[in-house]
Amino acid sequence: MSRLPVSPNARFDGFDARAARLAAFVMSEVDTDAPGAALGNDAVAGTGARRERGAQVLAASRARDTRRKQARRRAGAALGTLAAAGVVAWTVGHWPAPALSYTIDGAAPAPGGYVQSSAGHEPRLAFSDGTNVDVLPRTRARVVEVGRRGARLMLEDGRAHVQVAHRPGADWQVQAGTYVIHVHGTAFFVEWSASQSRLDVQMESGVVSVDGPGPGDTLILRAGESLSVGGDGARVVAATRRPAAGARALAAPGAAAAASPAPVPPSTEPKAALLAPVSVPRTAPVASAPSAPWSERLADGEAAAIVAEAQRRGLASVLAGASSEDLAALADAARFRKQDQLARRALLAQRRRFQGTARAQEASFLLGRLADGPGGRTSDARAWYERYLRDAPSGVYAAEAMGRMMLVLEREQRTEEARALAAEYLRRFPQGPYARAARGLASSSPDR
Repeated sequence: MSRLPVSPNARFDGFDARAARLAAFVMSEVDTDAPGAALGNDAVAGTGARRERGAQVLAASRARDTRRKQARRRAGAALGTLAAAGVVAWTVGHWPAPALSYTIDGAAPAPGGYVQSSAGHEPRLAFSDGTNVDVLPRTRARVVEVGRRGARLMLEDGRAHVQVAHRPGADWQVQAGTYVIHVHGTAFFVEWSASQSRLDVQMESGVVSVDGPGPGDTLILRAGESLSVGGDGARVVAATRRPAAGARALAAPGAAAAASPAPVPPSTEPKAALLAPVSVPRTAPVASAPSAPWSERLADGEAAAIVAEAQRRGLASVLAGASSEDLAALADAARFRKQDQLARRALLAQRRRFQGTARAQEASFLLGRLADGPGGRTSDARAWYERYLRDAPSGVYAAEAMGRMMLVLEREQRTEEARALAAEYLRRFPQGPYARAARGLASSSPDR
C-alpha cells in the first residue's frame, strides 16, 4: 500500500494545529490505494471500513475541537466580566467624586453665583450634599467656588444662616470682609456689615474656626458661643443660649452680642490680637460612641476628646496608621486646642503618608498658618504658603495662602516682591479677602 504524502502546510478548516495533524494522518491512512490500481471485493470492503472509521475519528476530533473552543470562549467571557467588574470597582473607589451642585429656591443659580435677598424674599441655597444656606433679608452674597468637599461663599453685606451637612472631609469657607470662617459640619448665623467692617457670628451647633487678617488671628467657636468684632478691632466673645432648631433668630443687625445673657465688655486689645482666645463657661461635650469617625466628632465640638483618644492609643501609632481623614481631624482638633506641636506632627504625617492628595496639599497651607502664628518663623510660613500655591494653584485655600504670603513678604520688608504678589492677587482674586490689603500695597508703589 502506498501512503499519500501530506504537505506539512496542509490546512483543515475549523481545526487547531493538533487536530489538523491528526486529520492529516487519518486521511493518509484511509486513502491507501495507488492511482489506477484495480481493487477486488475484499479490498473494496476493507477500504470502505477504513474510510468509515476515519470519518468517525475525524468527527470525534472535530467535536472535541469545537468543545475546546467553546470552553475557551466561555473562559474569556468570564475573565472579561471579572475584568470589567474590577475596572468598575476601581473606578468607584478611586475616581474623584464630582463637584457639588446647588440650586437657589429650586432653580439653577445665576451666572457668577450672585444671590440677593429683599425684605420679603429670603433665597435658600440648597447644595447636593444636604448643606443649606438661607440668605436673610437685605443681604448680598455670592458662591465663589464649588468643589467636591464643599464650597466658598462670600458674604458681601448682610446676614445668612448656614447649615453645613455632616460629611467626612467636608470643607467649607464663608468669607466676610477680611475674615474667613472654616466650617466642617455645623450650623450658625453670620453677619457682615460692609459699612462698619463689623463681624457677628452666633453658633448653634458644631465648631468653626475664624481666621482674622493678622498673624495668629484665629479663634475657635463652639456651640452656644458668639463672636462680635467691630471695625476698630474690639471684640466680644460670649456664651449664648442655643436657639431652637431652624429658628430665624438674630433678625436684627448686630444681635449676636445682644443674644448673650451676659456679654463680655468690649476689649481694648490691639487689633493684632483681636482674635485671641477668650475663656467662656460651657458644658463639657458628651462623648460620642467609640465607632464615630473623628471628623464627625470634630464637627460636634469634641476636639478635646479626639486629642485624648489619640494619646490613649499612642500618638506614634496613630500618626503611622490613621487614615487621611482621621489625621486631618486630629490636626484640626489639636489646632483648636492650641496644641500646635501635635497639630504640626499630624500635618507632616499627612504630607508624608498621603503625598499628592488634596489633604496633603492643604496640610502645607495649615503648616504655614501654624508658622505664621505666635512663636513661628515668617520664613517657614512663607515657604509653606509657597509650597501650597505651587502644588494647588487653584485649591480651596489659594486666595488665603496668596494673601497671607503677601503680608508675610511685607513684614519681612521684601516690598517689591510683596507688591508684585499684590498685583497678581488682584488679577486672580479681585474680590478676595485680602483684596483691600493688596490694593493698598499696589497703590504705594513708587511708580504710582
